[in-house]
This record gives sequence, structure tokens and C-alpha cells, in this order.
Amino acid sequence: MKIINKFHIALSALAIMTVASFAGAISGTVAWFAYSTRAKLSYVGTSVDQGVLLQVGLVCDQKYWSEEDADDLYKLTYENVDGKHIYFSKGGLNSTIMGAYLTRAGYAVNTLEPLTSAEYTTNLSNAAEDVVLYKAPTAFKARSNHLNGTAQPRSYSFIKLAFRVMNNDDTINKNQPVWLTHSVAEARTSADGNISQAIRVFIDGTESGGQKFIYNPSAENDGYVNVAGLLNLNKDDYYDVYGGEELIYGDYTGSLATTHNAADSASNVDMNGTGVSTKATTFCAKHKRNSNIYDYSSTDFLAGIAPKRAEYVCLDSIKPNEDFTGGLPVCTTSNDDDGVGYVNLKIWLEGWDHTVINEEINHQFNLGLQFEVAL
Repeated sequence: MKIINKFHIALSALAIMTVASFAGAISGTVAWFAYSTRAKLSYVGTSVDQGVLLQVGLVCDQKYWSEEDADDLYKLTYENVDGKHIYFSKGGLNSTIMGAYLTRAGYAVNTLEPLTSAEYTTNLSNAAEDVVLYKAPTAFKARSNHLNGTAQPRSYSFIKLAFRVMNNDDTINKNQPVWLTHSVAEARTSADGNISQAIRVFIDGTESGGQKFIYNPSAENDGYVNVAGLLNLNKDDYYDVYGGEELIYGDYTGSLATTHNAADSASNVDMNGTGVSTKATTFCAKHKRNSNIYDYSSTDFLAGIAPKRAEYVCLDSIKPNEDFTGGLPVCTTSNDDDGVGYVNLKIWLEGWDHTVINEEINHQFNLGLQFEVAL
């Protein structure tokens, strides 16, 4: 096989920035992760560069622009394909087009808030579930169902893509698989930390023969994050305590007994297994004096509460071999006269990733996804 073209989706200049401050940190309005409680992830450039033979389009819930405006403003060509409103690109999807699209669709244009998928199990061989995104936990409120309500659409990005493969004579090449072959999630500069490791992309190509899964563009292996644990949301270097007892946030089963703690811990206690206990973060703090705490020295805290997991896959699990065998196409273009394949992308910051900590505020990163077809 010979690779004939490819295109990239690149979300660039993604940055976390503080957009609001609080009066009274114990008011109950404090949302996720210390300084990240009102931090946003913003991007100022989103683009798709396409090859000659691979077309990419934006699928809209309604006709967002007239055919004349689509052409004049964005160099897009409108088509109604099987009842779907699709704007195919003539020369790539730049940040202006993507911003206009996401604004009309009601999703995040230049901000992404730390959210969580809660429990998610990967199943690449059978039908998997959709991802439902939940809002950050609220300080001092560990809910009975462990979750804090579904996220608002403007806190994450959701992009509906259409693919079509064209021959040199402008005829449609039907029934062509489309693969994700490369991705990058990295800090923009050496000083920009590790926040890019929290990026997650839910890829759903089931409408066109693909699968559903959470993709972690930073991961070298398939893995998971625990979506429950003790947190220091109060920014006081102690695990949060309410009613004299430490709170377990998140999505979990099981329970553990607490023991009374008369004095502050001598040092930070890594209850969440971050591997870093030399400094206080959202995920690593001290036990507070005169409170009932979870005794890490005698019981494995994480095993005891059985935190649920948000599983993800890495690139090696889905990309094809060099000859484009194996792998898992994200979709396959249809075998009818339209020859279109569909993939939905949901992009967010997984707040339970241990990189979502105070030090990452104002750090910027780039996200890029490369799709290819082969003939």
C-alpha cells in the first residue's frame, strides 16, 4: 500500500489561565483542584491541513451559514449528505473556521475546564459506552453518588468530522478506512510543565464502522486514572475535612474506617499514589490534626476504597502497521454514492490526572492529531 495523503487536526496554544478569584474559600463554591478551581484551558489556533485527495468536513446540526457565506468567509462548500449539513473544506480548517463552528454548536471555543469522565471501561472489540463528562467536585461536598453533575457543553470541545476520499478524476473512492496515525500533546516550551498529559479525546466512529474509546495522546501504553481519592481543594496543604472526618471525593466503591489524628502529619502523605510527596498539591497533602483520618500506614487506602477507573488507549493500540494492516480505523467511508465516513471528537482535560495541579496554571501546550488513508 501507498500512503496517498493525510491531514492534521492541531489545537495549538492551549493555555490554562485564571479567570476569576474567590472571596471565602470555604464558601462551598470552590470547584476543582486548588488554583484550577476556576482555571480554564484555552486555545487560540485550531487547524486542519488536508491533502489533495482526502476531504474533511464539519458536520452541523443545522445549516450554519448560507452557501455564499460559507464560500466567501471560510472557503467551505456546503453539501446535504443523507440529511446531514456538511461543510467540506477547500483548503483546511483554520482557527477562524473552527471558532465559528464551535460557537454555533455551543461548545468551548477558547476554554476547556478540568472535568472527568468518571468510570470508563475500554472495549475495542465490542460496543463501548459513550463518555459522559462531569463537573469538578465541590470542596467539602462529597456527594452520595460520588459525582457532581454533568458538565456544561461550553466547558469542553465537541467536533463532528466527515471524511471523504476523492480520486484524481474527482470521483469518490468508496469504502476506505481512515486511521489515526500520529498525535502530539506537548508543552509549548520547556518551561510549560506537564499539563498536556491531562488531555483526553473521546473518539466515536461507530456511525461509520469504528469504535468508541478514550484516547490519551500522551500515553506510551494503555492505562487508566483513578477517579476517586482524597483531595486538598481548600489550598491549605491538608486533605479536606468536613465534620471532623476526611472526605473521599469521586467515583468509588467500598469504605474504610478512620482513626483519630491528634497532631498534623509530620510530612505530606501520598494517599493517591502520585509518586511525589515532597510538596503539597491537590493530590498530596498532610493529615490534619484533631480529625478522623484514613491511616495509610496500616491500610492500603486506594485498595480499600476501590476507586473506579477511567481507562484509555495509546496510539500503538489503534494505529496500523507500516503497510496499513492491523490497527483500528477510526471509521470507514461508506460504500454508497456519498462515500462519507463520520468521526466525533470530544476533547477535555481529565481533572483526576495528577498533572492538574497549581503549578500548571498559565502553562501552554499543543495538541495534534493526524489521520491518514491509504490506497
